[in-house]
Amino acid sequence: MYAHVREKVWKTINRFASGTFHMLFRRPLETIGFICSIAAILYIYATNDYRQLGYSCSDLPVHNYWINSLAENNPYVSVQYPLGYHSIISYIQQITGMQTYVLLRHWNVLVMLLYATTILCFVGYFCEEYTCLAHFAVLFFALTDIFYEECFTRFLFGVPQEYGAILVLPSLMFLMEFFKRRESDEGGRFSTSTLCWLLFSAGLACTLFIHFYATYALFLFCVGLALAHIRVVFQKKYFNSLVKSVCLGLCVALVPIVICVVGGDSLDYTLTVAKHVMKGDVFEWDAAGESGVVADLTDDDYTDDIELYEFMKKNGMMNEEMEELYVEAKKKSGQAVYEPKVTEVQNQDPFFKRVGIKISNLYQKIMGVFPYAIDALYSSASESMYFNKSEFAWTFWVFIGILLYLVGFGSVGLFLHLKNAYNYLGFSIGNLFLWICLAAGSLGLPTIMDATRTRVYLIVMPGISIALALNTILTGAFYKLKKYWMHAGISALLVVALLAGLNHFDLVKEPVTGEAQEYNGNIICLECIMRENEDFTYTVVSANDETHMVSQKGYHYEILEFLKRLHEFEGGKYSESKSDLDEIDDGDIFIPTKKVYIFIEKIPKSGSTDPLDNGKRLISEEGASMKLSTDKSLAYKYANRWICMSKMYCWAQEYQKLIPDDMRVYYEDKNFICYEITQNVNRIYNLSIDYGYNDCGEGKIKIDD
Repeated sequence: MYAHVREKVWKTINRFASGTFHMLFRRPLETIGFICSIAAILYIYATNDYRQLGYSCSDLPVHNYWINSLAENNPYVSVQYPLGYHSIISYIQQITGMQTYVLLRHWNVLVMLLYATTILCFVGYFCEEYTCLAHFAVLFFALTDIFYEECFTRFLFGVPQEYGAILVLPSLMFLMEFFKRRESDEGGRFSTSTLCWLLFSAGLACTLFIHFYATYALFLFCVGLALAHIRVVFQKKYFNSLVKSVCLGLCVALVPIVICVVGGDSLDYTLTVAKHVMKGDVFEWDAAGESGVVADLTDDDYTDDIELYEFMKKNGMMNEEMEELYVEAKKKSGQAVYEPKVTEVQNQDPFFKRVGIKISNLYQKIMGVFPYAIDALYSSASESMYFNKSEFAWTFWVFIGILLYLVGFGSVGLFLHLKNAYNYLGFSIGNLFLWICLAAGSLGLPTIMDATRTRVYLIVMPGISIALALNTILTGAFYKLKKYWMHAGISALLVVALLAGLNHFDLVKEPVTGEAQEYNGNIICLECIMRENEDFTYTVVSANDETHMVSQKGYHYEILEFLKRLHEFEGGKYSESKSDLDEIDDGDIFIPTKKVYIFIEKIPKSGSTDPLDNGKRLISEEGASMKLSTDKSLAYKYANRWICMSKMYCWAQEYQKLIPDDMRVYYEDKNFICYEITQNVNRIYNLSIDYGYNDCGEGKIKIDD
């Protein structure tokens, strides 16, 4: 028994080693291309991850909360949200022992590496065995600086949508392989085509269970592939398997959601808002994660505001009624609006004449709508993809031209029985649908995704489309010669030409950057605290950013709650101990841990964009004297954060005078300071004092020592 196991293990190791040797030394071009592709992805998308140590996205604290709740066997702790993203991170956290916040900080790097790998696999699926065009697609996506930077900043976040995006191309690839293999399979329960549709079902279920927008993108490509296979898709051996595949995927993903909804859990607000986005409603997010309609844009008060409607078009939020009002507003401003001429049909005209007139009217409508549709596509692309890079907006026509070429190649290939002809046609149609989805609001179509979400999936498609178009040309050129080494050599030269061209025209993208939600000092300080102290022997007093970072190792106390209790303090002594904490006054603050750490931002992260802040970002007595906002959703935003941090700093300065031996500066830099309080757990300090600003701005209180 053991000898058999050892033999299997040895064969596996030997096969892996020989495969690695074959890849590294017998295919040097692919090895070099892979190294360059991964290096480019890391350079562009991982640099910021190690420059900014905090979360790059305001959504990550709540995701941290949900992931921690999974470990506590409480998956739907607040609202119902698809848990595919949280489950995998929770699993890794459990088996490795890494902190959840550490995984979330670096998750975007793993997502981008997986995204690059899926691009390599997808393009390689179309290409010949020896080629570098797959690496061309990755390098074009990673390095080409023709789209404005905000198109790529979401890839720094590491949130569910981008994680779900890595499953779109593999799922589509399994569906393509299903159509290819079902044609030759003789049947049987465990045929290769059955495995393909099972894998497609798994991919569909995972996209839906990670993020529904990934399901939308996959749906568009599936429709494109179905149109390419329209001749056979409704045949029994195809149609039944596809229906079973979709049903299986939906059941796997939706059954847990349905159970939780029936059990009384509410839907997450992103799921709720998605329904309204498809209706064209405009939503605004508040700090608590709630949403609401900010304006009814069908009201007459907005009909003259063209800029508002242009903004709506840019973000893909226009519906049919808004589009009509937009056209009306353009008319009032004197801008030209094309209206197709329609010939009226007279009932007394002969039948064939009436039919001819109707055909003429339909033709005129199509010819009238077509230029408008093209203009809407170009405008949406310019506003959403190019924006402040308008000098490169002409490349939109290049990408559309390449897709039309692939449509033509696939259509001709169907009659010539060319390899992958159906797949070229299906992919290019799905890609065109994705461009249309970007401009859906402007075209009066249902908006299933807003522009910001759509471009997450669209931004990788130009490189893939160019690589596939080049592959058709090279494959055709060397089809008769069978000189695969020439195919590989020329594809490698094309990659070199791409890199040289980008460098020559100064189009190499700089590393994508984004500001973190916390200072690096916060993260450094937090890691030192968790490393130096035993679990649950300390409390961190800070704004809400560190709440769930520390929850698996220690305790957290909100600054807002701290300041509210100080406001209610009635004059007890700071050194007074309490044997029964249930008997404390409303204004007393007792934190029963050996160590207490106070996190204070000397220059608050939020504040510079609010007019109430008046540019005064450095904490001061002026900020401490202002009234505190008791609304938790606003307490840490803009000027309110400056007020909170100013009050905490003034409190810390006064309290340190009272216990200089037990309160010290634990960490300090130009932006951040942390105080450490050491106390006897049997006689803990009352942290409430009259520090001078307890009254929240109604007049300075003199400190009574």
